[in-house]
Amino acid sequence: MRIATQQQFSNAINNMQRNQQTLSKTQEQISAAKRVLKPSDDPVAAAQIVKLERELAQYDKFKTNIDVTRRRLELEETILTDINFALDRMRELTIQAGNAGLSDSDRTTVAKELREMASYSASLMNTKDSQGEYLFSGSKGLTKPYELQPDGRYQFNGDGGQRMIQVSSDLLVPSNDSGELLFEAVGRRLVVKPEGEARDMVASVGFDNAADEDRFRSFSAGLRDLQLSLELTADAPANEYAYRLRDSGGNLVAEVENLSDTDFPVEIAIEGLKIELQQPTPALNLATNPQADVVLNVRSEQKSLIDVALDFAEILERPRTPENAKELAEMTAKTLDDFVTAAERNLEARTALGARQNALDRVESSNEEFTLFTKTALSSIQDLDYATAITEFKMAEVTLQASQATFARVQNLSLFDYLR
Repeated sequence: MRIATQQQFSNAINNMQRNQQTLSKTQEQISAAKRVLKPSDDPVAAAQIVKLERELAQYDKFKTNIDVTRRRLELEETILTDINFALDRMRELTIQAGNAGLSDSDRTTVAKELREMASYSASLMNTKDSQGEYLFSGSKGLTKPYELQPDGRYQFNGDGGQRMIQVSSDLLVPSNDSGELLFEAVGRRLVVKPEGEARDMVASVGFDNAADEDRFRSFSAGLRDLQLSLELTADAPANEYAYRLRDSGGNLVAEVENLSDTDFPVEIAIEGLKIELQQPTPALNLATNPQADVVLNVRSEQKSLIDVALDFAEILERPRTPENAKELAEMTAKTLDDFVTAAERNLEARTALGARQNALDRVESSNEEFTLFTKTALSSIQDLDYATAITEFKMAEVTLQASQATFARVQNLSLFDYLR
């Protein structure tokens, strides 16, 4: 069999190049400490590596989100604690203001501190987190929640939403609470106002306590008003009356007939609402207007925590007179109730914050376990077995050296060496 010199050289060079490539690849694997350097090395393993690396990147993002959420919740808890301290002081001032022995100057001093505490609370409600977003503006992170108006009041510019942050593949955690839920509608009460031609016959209307107000609130849900009709009783003397109270749907709620002048004042009690009727004034002529109506407009009045403090401060700044002493006493009681409501909301919010922080701890621990499992799986597919790689490197090195040595010997052979 004849072997051409060109073929011999070509085969030898191909073998040396193949051995050189094997040696070079093994050297790269050892340098990178990885078995798979490119998809062509192991297509199946390469696809698994891409999938596992994406999972690890996702868990890194979850860890960042957990850290951001935890910092935000811890800051909110601190701010709510500070607001609660301010609430305690405002309650103390309200109780102090209810002391009948205080002078007008004393009440003005209390009002001044109340205004300062309201301003301090507003500054806390406008707190920003480390990312420059407002804590209590709801989903409007870049909107200042409480803006001071020219009249000295604060306007809420946020919304009732929450900023949700994903901390695991299937869990989103609220990273903040809205001032709308925490600080707005703290002073929440029903106002029943008599209107109409016979409105003067309503001496008073209101509730004895918060429980009565809540009971009537449930009863009157959806009602626009109550219609109170004062009528002359048929076939009766002119000084006998009857009243009928109907809801906005025309349904009879309460009724009394055959009232004489001496029966007044008359008290009507409807699901916690008390209405005191007095004898119609002479200006109301039942002879010419046998049915005079009073419309009791029922509306819900809401106040923010700041407005509760400022409204009470305004009452305290007025000189006390026998006429407004009752109003001051009523406002003191209502303001205390509102501050208690605000304190209860504050406590509920801080309790919820603690629960969220505990949930973050559990999720973080679970994510760390998944991360460790994923890294282990990735290592088993991607990482290099140094013992095997070094052995292969030595074998490739020896093979290359042998190829080079034999080629050097063979290329020097010639028939002229035997012609002597």
